Amino acid sequence: MQATPVTVWESLQTQGFLVENGIVFIDPDNFQPTVDPDGLSYNTDLQILQIKNLAMPQGMAGTNGDITLNAPTGQVSFAAAGQILTLNNSFIENDSLIFVSLASNDTTAKSAIGINLGGGTHQAQIRLDVPATAITKVNFWVIQPKA
Repeated sequence: MQATPVTVWESLQTQGFLVENGIVFIDPDNFQPTVDPDGLSYNTDLQILQIKNLAMPQGMAGTNGDITLNAPTGQVSFAAAGQILTLNNSFIENDSLIFVSLASNDTTAKSAIGINLGGGTHQAQIRLDVPATAITKVNFWVIQPKA
């Protein structure tokens, strides 16, 4: 099936899609054009591509301390008095970006950083600014930049 811009547009109109600022894609199951109303959109005022909803597999730590969680997002847990833990994660590559944020309100620990250990280790170190007073949870997000 070969689609031209006119037939794609007509198909969307007959399906009742509002295509303004929507991202058009071809459904791989039936090869019909459709619009993703809940995902990607183009903001014409800011002239940027936006993601409305981002769903990813998530790993949750069942124990405190060093852990293996093979998911692009997740949550690790520090034991009381813990300050540094190692995250083993198959999504971490040498140039991956590691974003972290506190998910608990600890009385002493107020920030966390994620450090990609590189060298093909698939590891990151997550550090609290000071040792935690109680069990402290930290969310992480691994992003693999494209060259």
